[in-house]
Amino acid sequence: MTESTGEQPASDGVEPGESEASEGPAALAAAPPTAKPPAKPWRPPVLLVAVAVVLLFLFVQCGLGSVVSVGQIIVAALRDSPLPMSISAGWLSVVNMLSFFIVVTVGVLASRQRLRDLFPMALPNPLLLLPMILSVIGVSLVMSEVDNVTRTILPMPDVVTAMFSQLLGGSVITSFVALVLVAPFTEELLFRGLILRTLVERYSPLLAIVISAFLFAVLHMNPWQFANPIALGLLLGWWCWRTRSLWPGLLGHAVTNGMAWYMSNFEVPFDVPGYTGEFGAEVAHQPWWFTGIGLGLAAGGVLVTWLIFRFIGPIRTSRRDA
Repeated sequence: MTESTGEQPASDGVEPGESEASEGPAALAAAPPTAKPPAKPWRPPVLLVAVAVVLLFLFVQCGLGSVVSVGQIIVAALRDSPLPMSISAGWLSVVNMLSFFIVVTVGVLASRQRLRDLFPMALPNPLLLLPMILSVIGVSLVMSEVDNVTRTILPMPDVVTAMFSQLLGGSVITSFVALVLVAPFTEELLFRGLILRTLVERYSPLLAIVISAFLFAVLHMNPWQFANPIALGLLLGWWCWRTRSLWPGLLGHAVTNGMAWYMSNFEVPFDVPGYTGEFGAEVAHQPWWFTGIGLGLAAGGVLVTWLIFRFIGPIRTSRRDA
């Protein structure tokens, strides 16, 4: 039979209450301070970045355009020919392409995003082709009358009229390349690509589309036609956001500019006051029925486009994905 000695079991050399004392204020004071998380690097506001991109594009474009203009003036003086009012359509294409590549290169490096994220090129649903074309045609007809009203209230100076006439009425091939190919390519990748994708990261899609459309109008530096690029920018921005692709914007922009190019270089089989005729002539207003056709095409095209977005889908799906 074992007797109890009354001794407490061994506690590994730790006196009772010692562990509690070790966690007291003195121990806490002696503990090393907790490391603070590293501060996030400062990034400028997205809106400021978008405005800076547009200003940089204008700065580069004006600088290159000034160099080309001086060269054209020197050549005209040597040939004893009339001085040009603006740079030719061919040189305008070169200036726009160089400005675009400079600005986009800077923007891509600064954003640190992948090219396919900034410039998505997914194939949209082919059912969208017809309603989108009808939409931009309708918008162009309506904004033509808005342009007539604007120039009635605020007459366009003769110098500006001569510049547009020279741009639209130059060589058929060079003006086609400048207006229908180069301008849509550079401006869509810049505004519906780099700028819109950057704005959507911080703002709602609606606000991002509105801001990009306003900056798109500012880039044209034409107060007499300020409403036209805003309307077009809103429509193209909506398409590009819903389809996650730049193809709809490229198509709509090319169709819009192509209509102006065709009207300036070829005879049309109809005559509509305020719409056909030489650019810069006395301002006339379109018949109400012609503007109504434009409203109908625009509204119908937008409605069908929305229905396809809503019930079918904006992106083309392959059989494997279906």
